[in-house]
Amino acid sequence: MIRFVLGFFLMLTACAAADDMPERVTAIHNDVWLAGQPSPEQLQSWADQGRTVIINIRPDDEMAQLPFDESQLALEAGMTYAQFGVGGSAGFNPSMTSALTFQLNLHEGENIVLHCVSGTRAAHIYTAHLIETGQVTPAEANSLGLAPRGELNPIVMRQLSPRFAAAFPE
Repeated sequence: MIRFVLGFFLMLTACAAADDMPERVTAIHNDVWLAGQPSPEQLQSWADQGRTVIINIRPDDEMAQLPFDESQLALEAGMTYAQFGVGGSAGFNPSMTSALTFQLNLHEGENIVLHCVSGTRAAHIYTAHLIETGQVTPAEANSLGLAPRGELNPIVMRQLSPRFAAAFPE
């Protein structure tokens, strides 16, 4: 009975924490929000909540399908905007992780949103960045709880992070 009550309490606590997250945000780590594709209203809401930088990792062919210009709306909301493709037609490779590290270093100390469609690719590349910069070990990657659907995909992680690939070869 005690296990049930404790488990139920932990479940309620996790749900409450998820309810406190800004809309479309799937995880928060330090000053970085990982998120899914925002609507124009959500972009403005993020700006109103103090987010100053949007890093969009959706490839151009995905972005072309949106009915609005995200970069223009972010700039109009007073945010800095960067975009480079990860996954989909762009595939995955370590240079993408390096590009993210460059952007994060460029905007160090700012309030950043890193997004893709669902937050899944954002979680993978952000975790790869943390591994490649020595902030976490490959073994700690899943313990951060950044992947919206549970565990990180090891195939994608090996493609984005040479350190992860060395620690967990196929």
